[in-house]
Amino acid sequence: MKRFLKMWATLALAIVLVWGASYFAPVASAAGKPERISVAYCADCVQFHFQDKDGKADGLIIDMWRLWSERTGIAVDFKAATWEETLRMVGDGRADAHAGLFFNEERAKFLEYGTSLTKTDTQFFVHKDLPGIEKVEDLTAYKVGVLSGDYVEGFLKKKLPPENIVGFESYEAMMEALREGRLQVFAADTPTGVFHLQKAGLGYVFEAPASKPLYTQKWFVAATKGNTELIKIINAGMALVSESERREIRSKWVAVSYKSGIDIMLALQIGGAGAVIVIFIVLWNRRLSREVKQRKQAEAALSRAREAAEAAEAHLMNAIENISEGFALFDADKRIMLCNSMYRDIYGYDDEDTAPGTTHAQLTQLDIERGFLAKELGGEETVRRRAEIYGETQETFDVPLADGRWVQIRDRPTSDGGTVSIHTDITKLKQAEEALRASERRLRGAVDSLQGGFELYDAEDRLVLVNDQYAQINPSITEILERGGTFEDVLRANVAQGMIAEAVGREEEFLRERLARHRNPSAEPIVRNHTDGRSYCRR
Repeated sequence: MKRFLKMWATLALAIVLVWGASYFAPVASAAGKPERISVAYCADCVQFHFQDKDGKADGLIIDMWRLWSERTGIAVDFKAATWEETLRMVGDGRADAHAGLFFNEERAKFLEYGTSLTKTDTQFFVHKDLPGIEKVEDLTAYKVGVLSGDYVEGFLKKKLPPENIVGFESYEAMMEALREGRLQVFAADTPTGVFHLQKAGLGYVFEAPASKPLYTQKWFVAATKGNTELIKIINAGMALVSESERREIRSKWVAVSYKSGIDIMLALQIGGAGAVIVIFIVLWNRRLSREVKQRKQAEAALSRAREAAEAAEAHLMNAIENISEGFALFDADKRIMLCNSMYRDIYGYDDEDTAPGTTHAQLTQLDIERGFLAKELGGEETVRRRAEIYGETQETFDVPLADGRWVQIRDRPTSDGGTVSIHTDITKLKQAEEALRASERRLRGAVDSLQGGFELYDAEDRLVLVNDQYAQINPSITEILERGGTFEDVLRANVAQGMIAEAVGREEEFLRERLARHRNPSAEPIVRNHTDGRSYCRR
């Protein structure tokens, strides 16, 4: 029995020591292993590697390098520069390694690539007022901003006219061009682009309209071309950064969520093995301490993200509240997400009526049941037809209300399947249109009551109005009136039909004479004899 317990105690000790060593011990010293290396990183490639407000290296990939340094015992001197300069620094040996970058054949000519660290999407972002842009081919007519030397620069030059791709030394310079209106489109890694837009206060002016990213690429470590020994050391050290640790780092920087990913399954229940348990507890406490520290960092990042989201939401709601039209946003399931006070005021809704989750169909039914729509003017029919196609197409509807008002509704689909509805009070416009129609009716009645024929031409000599008596004299006048014909068109039609006696046999000469007199009118009346025996006096 003692032999059995001794065997288990020895085995347990071996397991704990191996586990602890694999988790905490640095890479064993090897011949030629450097004491420290310099690593070039981009100063503003948030969230991957960037320089924080205190001038220190920070970011998802930087955190991986710090774990690498901890594992290997090799100190890392981080060197910040513009993206293009980081490539030159590693290429000419001013820096031993690059923190992380995408692979392409051009870079492989002067860089030695190593292991991958993480991956990310790359998007193009456009000003929201640019119409009909859904894919990269739609950008042909626009200048596209990129970070000079970035992977996306070469990618877009193969898809678009190369002269349209504009390189910037930094994202700050790019955002300034966007703010000043010198640029309306740019491309960047998705988290980086979103961060810089928010930082520049442009988050609600630019959007990523494409349904999928330009591409997804891995970030690789790299060293100066030919330095394969350093690459081996870097790769070996990065292999000691576990997948769970990588997930935690990505969660901290990208998803802003925290997952511990640790579940200790080993329990030692061996009599006489107290020393082994003590060692295990010490190692576990050290690990737990680090876990707590990382959790606090993640929670702080989450808190910052929540504050940023709340501030962004407040800015959005403030903007929506201050527009002069009713605004409502529905999700892909046609459920209301948010609306402004003007929208509720137009339809007499209260907060309960427009609570998030209320469907568009429920609001339509509410309008009908409350008698809010002018049924005799087709109000109910219009909103029922709108409800049938809501969210499926881009439409505009003029809806009459029971109290005499008119509302114009413009429905526009969003990229995620939702719908934005803009509601405008057009009562005054409708009243003006009705007043114009009434005036036209009065004018028509007055003109038709005249005993003789009447015709009216506009400033461009186009026929705009005739009465019934004139139409009886000139049977072809209706067709000329509908197509906006001129006085000359009317005259030529009469001549061509042989209606005017004095024009017969001298048509062109008559046309010249009559048109000249028309362009230089006098008070003297014109007597016109028609071939049917009738005569008319024209003034």
